[in-house]
Amino acid sequence: MHLTKIVAALLVAVLAASSNADQLDIIHSFSGSASESGEPNATGAGLVQVGSTLYGTAQNSIYAINADGSNFHVLHTFTGLPDGQTSLAGLTVSGSTLYGTTSGGGASLAGTVFAINTNGTGYHTVYTFSGQTGTP
Repeated sequence: MHLTKIVAALLVAVLAASSNADQLDIIHSFSGSASESGEPNATGAGLVQVGSTLYGTAQNSIYAINADGSNFHVLHTFTGLPDGQTSLAGLTVSGSTLYGTTSGGGASLAGTVFAINTNGTGYHTVYTFSGQTGTP
Protein backbone atom coordinates (compact mmCIF):
# COMPACT_ATOMS: atom_id res chain seq x y z
CA MET A 1 0.00 0.00 0.00
CA HIS A 2 1.36 3.41 -0.95
CA LEU A 3 0.99 5.69 2.07
CA THR A 4 0.40 9.37 1.53
CA LYS A 5 -0.89 10.37 4.93
CA ILE A 6 -0.65 8.86 8.42
CA VAL A 7 -2.81 10.09 11.27
CA ALA A 8 -3.55 9.10 14.86
CA ALA A 9 -7.28 8.55 15.25
CA LEU A 10 -9.19 9.85 18.23
CA LEU A 11 -8.03 7.57 21.06
CA VAL A 12 -8.54 4.33 19.16
CA ALA A 13 -6.26 3.57 16.22
CA VAL A 14 -3.42 4.48 13.93
CA LEU A 15 -4.82 4.88 10.42
CA ALA A 16 -3.20 4.94 7.01
CA ALA A 17 -4.76 6.72 4.03
CA SER A 18 -4.13 4.92 0.77
CA SER A 19 -2.94 6.81 -2.28
CA ASN A 20 -6.47 7.03 -3.68
CA ALA A 21 -7.62 8.61 -0.37
CA ASP A 22 -10.89 6.68 -0.60
CA GLN A 23 -9.91 4.19 2.04
CA LEU A 24 -8.51 4.40 5.55
CA ASP A 25 -6.86 1.27 6.89
CA ILE A 26 -6.41 0.65 10.61
CA ILE A 27 -2.82 -0.43 11.10
CA HIS A 28 -2.94 -0.61 14.92
CA SER A 29 -5.76 -0.46 17.46
CA PHE A 30 -4.85 0.81 20.89
CA SER A 31 -6.32 -1.11 23.80
CA GLY A 32 -5.24 1.39 26.46
CA SER A 33 -3.45 -1.47 28.22
CA ALA A 34 -0.48 -1.06 30.50
CA SER A 35 1.79 -2.60 27.85
CA GLU A 36 0.87 0.27 25.50
CA SER A 37 1.10 2.87 28.29
CA GLY A 38 -2.18 4.56 27.51
CA GLU A 39 -4.10 5.66 24.49
CA PRO A 40 -2.55 7.65 21.64
CA ASN A 41 -2.68 11.40 21.73
CA ALA A 42 -5.47 12.84 19.62
CA THR A 43 -4.73 16.48 20.16
CA GLY A 44 -3.60 16.94 16.59
CA ALA A 45 -0.09 15.80 17.48
CA GLY A 46 0.01 13.18 14.75
CA LEU A 47 3.02 11.05 14.00
CA VAL A 48 6.50 11.62 12.62
CA GLN A 49 7.99 9.28 10.04
CA VAL A 50 11.62 8.27 9.70
CA GLY A 51 12.14 5.82 6.86
CA SER A 52 9.38 3.25 7.13
CA THR A 53 8.85 3.74 10.90
CA LEU A 54 6.24 5.99 12.49
CA TYR A 55 6.78 7.51 15.95
CA GLY A 56 4.17 8.93 18.29
CA THR A 57 3.24 9.54 21.88
CA ALA A 58 0.60 8.00 24.08
CA GLN A 59 -0.40 9.37 27.46
CA ASN A 60 2.59 7.88 29.24
CA SER A 61 4.86 6.58 26.50
CA ILE A 62 6.71 7.05 23.24
CA TYR A 63 6.00 4.35 20.66
CA ALA A 64 7.14 3.18 17.23
CA ILE A 65 5.31 1.19 14.57
CA ASN A 66 6.19 0.27 11.02
CA ALA A 67 4.08 2.04 8.37
CA ASP A 68 2.60 -1.34 7.37
CA GLY A 69 1.34 -1.86 10.95
CA SER A 70 3.94 -4.39 12.02
CA ASN A 71 6.36 -4.21 14.93
CA PHE A 72 4.46 -1.94 17.34
CA HIS A 73 6.64 -1.35 20.40
CA VAL A 74 7.02 1.12 23.23
CA LEU A 75 10.35 2.96 23.18
CA HIS A 76 9.98 4.59 26.61
CA THR A 77 7.43 4.63 29.42
CA PHE A 78 7.34 7.81 31.52
CA THR A 79 7.67 7.36 35.29
CA GLY A 80 6.92 10.89 36.50
CA LEU A 81 10.12 11.58 38.41
CA PRO A 82 12.56 12.53 37.00
CA ASP A 83 11.67 11.90 33.35
CA GLY A 84 8.19 13.44 33.11
CA GLN A 85 4.65 12.19 32.74
CA THR A 86 1.69 12.72 30.42
CA SER A 87 3.03 13.48 26.99
CA LEU A 88 0.20 15.31 25.23
CA ALA A 89 2.17 16.80 22.34
CA GLY A 90 3.71 15.29 19.26
CA LEU A 91 7.32 14.62 18.50
CA THR A 92 9.89 16.46 16.41
CA VAL A 93 12.71 14.57 14.72
CA SER A 94 16.23 15.75 13.95
CA GLY A 95 18.48 13.13 12.40
CA SER A 96 17.97 10.01 14.49
CA THR A 97 16.76 11.85 17.61
CA LEU A 98 13.14 12.42 18.64
CA TYR A 99 12.26 15.43 20.83
CA GLY A 100 9.05 16.04 22.76
CA THR A 101 7.50 17.40 25.93
CA THR A 102 5.56 16.20 28.93
CA SER A 103 3.00 18.32 30.74
CA GLY A 104 3.80 16.95 34.18
CA GLY A 105 6.51 15.19 36.11
CA GLY A 106 10.16 16.10 36.08
CA ALA A 107 12.10 17.39 39.05
CA SER A 108 9.65 20.28 39.60
CA LEU A 109 6.50 18.35 38.61
CA ALA A 110 5.85 20.98 35.90
CA GLY A 111 6.89 19.01 32.80
CA THR A 112 9.96 18.32 30.72
CA VAL A 113 11.54 18.52 27.30
CA PHE A 114 13.01 15.12 26.41
CA ALA A 115 15.13 13.47 23.73
CA ILE A 116 15.37 9.81 22.70
CA ASN A 117 17.07 8.05 19.81
CA THR A 118 14.81 6.47 17.20
CA ASN A 119 16.14 3.04 18.22
CA GLY A 120 14.84 3.63 21.78
CA THR A 121 18.20 4.26 23.42
CA GLY A 122 19.59 7.38 25.03
CA TYR A 123 16.44 8.78 26.67
CA HIS A 124 17.28 11.92 28.63
CA THR A 125 15.65 15.04 29.97
CA VAL A 126 16.82 18.11 28.06
CA TYR A 127 15.00 20.65 30.24
CA THR A 128 12.81 20.55 33.34
CA PHE A 129 10.12 23.22 33.64
CA SER A 130 9.57 24.86 37.01
CA GLY A 131 6.52 26.71 38.14
CA GLN A 132 8.47 29.91 37.52
CA THR A 133 9.44 29.09 33.92
CA GLY A 134 5.97 27.90 32.94
CA THR A 135 4.81 24.55 31.67
CA PRO A 136 4.74 23.06 28.18
